[in-house]
Amino acid sequence: MRKQHLSFVLAAAALTALAAAPAHAQVARTWVSAFGNDLNPCSRSAPCATFSGAQTKTQAGGEISVLDAGGFGSITINKSLSIVADGIEGGVLAAFANGIVVNVTASDVVSLRGLQIEGANSGLNGIKFTGAGTLHVENCVIRGFQAISAGNGHGIAFVPTGAGELDVTDTIIEKNGNGVVGGGILVKPAANGSAKVSLSGVTLTHNTFGLKADGSTSTAPAGIQGGVYDSTASGNAGTGFAAVTVNGFQGVNLMLSHSAAYSNGTSAVSANGAAATIRISDFTATANGTGLSAVGGSAIVSHENNSISGNGTDGAPTQQIGQL
Repeated sequence: MRKQHLSFVLAAAALTALAAAPAHAQVARTWVSAFGNDLNPCSRSAPCATFSGAQTKTQAGGEISVLDAGGFGSITINKSLSIVADGIEGGVLAAFANGIVVNVTASDVVSLRGLQIEGANSGLNGIKFTGAGTLHVENCVIRGFQAISAGNGHGIAFVPTGAGELDVTDTIIEKNGNGVVGGGILVKPAANGSAKVSLSGVTLTHNTFGLKADGSTSTAPAGIQGGVYDSTASGNAGTGFAAVTVNGFQGVNLMLSHSAAYSNGTSAVSANGAAATIRISDFTATANGTGLSAVGGSAIVSHENNSISGNGTDGAPTQQIGQL
């Protein structure tokens, strides 16, 4: 009788443990496929169907890999995570929505590689970053985010509430914004936020603006510090590269090196506000409405190896310095 009772107790304990256990343990690497199912464990042989479904089964610091070409839905990323589509179309279609929202903490790192993020001319933002931490975007295409509501219509809206870092490499950002609101890449930290920004091999084309570093709402001592290398802003309705501040708020410092701005409607380079500084080296600006525009006590510092010509108005740097 005691043996039978013990068997019942052990069976009950086993059932309780089974009920409390997750359906699938989180693992370091998961997979998505156009033929997947989010009820699967997201293994290579039994992949999931969406990035969101795979995230729930991927441990912090892990990777979601794209197995074959397809559309894998919008996602809100809430931990360190990599999403990788190497040589395969990893699509995100986000009409009337954000494509990818990143809301993580200061120690988190999120990497997005090889993704095609499409807003279908009505999406809110291709990538929207809030919180803090680091975002890497590599070899992606972000286009068609043209929502007309305030704060939306950007290829990347980098609006950290803490210390944030944005690195964009070998990426095309096009046709974002509707010519009035929105644009290519907006960097605009919130009141206690700050941003470090690095762009390399980035094409910003046919947006409302190319890159805008806006420190007007940040009171963090670090402000916005950024560098742009080997990148192009062309055919944007407004400015190719812009730095904006408001007196009393923290500064914006941008370095544009080995880069160019062509055929932008308003200006190639624009600085506005006493705490805004843009430095240019080996920079070309032509066929823009204005080449260089510095107003409101801002500074555009030239290293004297730039070509600013053939614009409606070429403008001039506020300071020339020699090469070291």
